[in-house]
Amino acid sequence: MTSLQECLFNSILNNTDNNKPVIKFGFFEIHFKKCYDLLNQREECKLQTGSNGLVSVSNNIHEVKDFNEYLELIQEGLKYRKTLSTERNDISSRSHAIMNVYLTFGNDTRCITMIDLAGNERN
Repeated sequence: MTSLQECLFNSILNNTDNNKPVIKFGFFEIHFKKCYDLLNQREECKLQTGSNGLVSVSNNIHEVKDFNEYLELIQEGLKYRKTLSTERNDISSRSHAIMNVYLTFGNDTRCITMIDLAGNERN
């Protein structure tokens, strides 16, 4: 996934027109029906359901200037991710991780969501 993310960042940041976006992202995990902010030392997030039925997460959103800063924050967040050793894998995620990348061009904000689902290691 990292090479895809790097390609995305480089194409956006190397845009030749003057409309360079502001890039922000949030990174959280869902573990046993609770939500934790991976960019805020695994502090529990609040989940809110809107009148339209959509659920929103109150986690920290960080602005990044380049791909290296983005990777550093991801590495920091991964330190807080719930993992265990199993018979099949030395490191196995025990949670679902969700990353939202927000791209703002002027008054227009778009979101790219990437999800890493915890695996099922049953036979």
